[in-house]
Parts: sequence; C-alpha cells; structure tokens
Amino acid sequence: MEIRWEKLYSGGLGRFYDTSESSRRRARRAQLAWFGVVISIGVAIGAIAIAWRWI
Repeated sequence: MEIRWEKLYSGGLGRFYDTSESSRRRARRAQLAWFGVVISIGVAIGAIAIAWRWI
C-alpha cells in the first residue's frame, strides 16, 4: 500500500500531483518530524507513568 505523503502533509491542497524530488524530500522530512514528535510524546508519557508509580 503506497501512501503519497505529499497529500498528507500539504493538507491535500493541490500538491498531491507534485512528485518532484524536492517535494518528496520535503514530505519525507515532514514524515520523520512527525514520527519524532510522536515518539518523544510516547517516551514522555512512559517516563511520567514510571515516575508516578515510584512516587
């Protein structure tokens, strides 16, 4: 299943068909940034949960 990240990260406003190399690179950077945010939030919640049990 292939997902076009350009559509997701532009809000679907016309950049869906822009599959140039720079557009793909921008979309990949946005994807990695979102994964980093999600992972850091998950780690923070896990750390808070562990600290809460120790208190």
